[in-house]
Amino acid sequence: MEAEFKREMNRNYLVLRPPKREHNTYTIRMLSEHSIAGLLPFHEKQLDQKIWFYYDITSKQPLERILENRSIRGEEIRRLITDLVAALRQLERFLLDESQICLKPSFIYVEPDCFQCFLCLIPGLEEDFSESFGCFSQYLLDHVDQNDGEAVVLAFGIFRQSRKGNFGVEDIERELQRTEGKREQQGKGSEVWEREKVWQRAEEPAQISDRQQPGAGRRREWDEWPPEEQGRQNETKKPESPLPGGWKADWKILGAVGAFLVLIPAAVLWLFGIDGVLQYKWLIGAAELVVSAGIVFWGGLGPPKRSDTDTAEYKAEKAELEVLFREDYEKEDNKPEGDRMDFRENSEDAGDMQTMLLTAHPIFPDSHRLHPLEGGEEIAVNYFPFLIGKNKDICDFCPPSPGVSRLHLKIEETKEGYRITDLNSTNGTSINGRLLQTNESCPLRSGDTIGIADTAYQFR
Repeated sequence: MEAEFKREMNRNYLVLRPPKREHNTYTIRMLSEHSIAGLLPFHEKQLDQKIWFYYDITSKQPLERILENRSIRGEEIRRLITDLVAALRQLERFLLDESQICLKPSFIYVEPDCFQCFLCLIPGLEEDFSESFGCFSQYLLDHVDQNDGEAVVLAFGIFRQSRKGNFGVEDIERELQRTEGKREQQGKGSEVWEREKVWQRAEEPAQISDRQQPGAGRRREWDEWPPEEQGRQNETKKPESPLPGGWKADWKILGAVGAFLVLIPAAVLWLFGIDGVLQYKWLIGAAELVVSAGIVFWGGLGPPKRSDTDTAEYKAEKAELEVLFREDYEKEDNKPEGDRMDFRENSEDAGDMQTMLLTAHPIFPDSHRLHPLEGGEEIAVNYFPFLIGKNKDICDFCPPSPGVSRLHLKIEETKEGYRITDLNSTNGTSINGRLLQTNESCPLRSGDTIGIADTAYQFR
């Protein structure tokens, strides 16, 4: 599909050539005349007697670019899939065909800060939605953060649903609801444990290739497993108490304490009368305090304790999983050297969005710099690719200028030298006075002047 990028009046557009013109009138009118939630804003233009589709992608980034140098987390997957389901429901409302949705990561745009998802609906496109979503779920599974239990559980659950026959939107919704319920019932540690259970008890393992097998390419260090207190919690939980420290209270025990506080004075009153109560009031009070404390702390107030049965079951299942993963690794080791997977491939994707993860090709310290021509902070380019923008979680350098976009530009090293790419920035990137088009790349040489919004730098 022929695609271009254009910048018009500080708005950035993804421009596509229609795949075909037959029977597109209704879809084009719906997209042009309505703002459909979850879809990229659309309008049609005729240039040089050719029809082009314009999609407004201002301030958004393709999912492929966001996950180029980092992994996707659980809350991001949930937001992504939730927005996708909401967009599909909107298609039903406007009588649009889901086969026209392009689920390629380069055509799915997100807001980098909140990870809100926008889909690209292309009039005239005819793709099998189930097959496209299966490829998309595989992409998420390949880029999931292995240290995030919720992310792995959710990504694999969605992937497994996409492999079932008669797959539909309802299956995605049920998977979201199921994992949401588990997240509310379980703590973070138990999510990690549930991740391994999902992998072990996959319903259709025969339909998953070696590359997709849960244990493949993911070496586990069992001494890094969460401690036992992070295992599965009891299914029945006592109601929360306002007491500090998250203590649980058995209200039957508290009721018994209350009754006990009433019965002791009543018994003394019946035996000795009112004079006896007044005479022994301090003794009665002390006895009530001691006995009540004993009932409370030994009878049911305090943090719930795990039974020995739960602990033993946890250890048994953990041992079974260890055997399962060891078998996977032995199979991989027995393969011919050319067919083996590099276990280090996924390890680099498991980190957070830290700057060091973007150092795919480290070079000598301070080998290149961006020197400001009108004063300001000098930028040391010590590795490639090097991202500049306002998003501190993704970018390597964040200029103070308000005109800089969240992801503004990228500098990378190639076999021919260095290249600079505009990353769909709002105010643009210029090289030696020439403004780059949206997402345009061009060679970068020592001595070139780079314009980032309203600031000029010299590449050295």
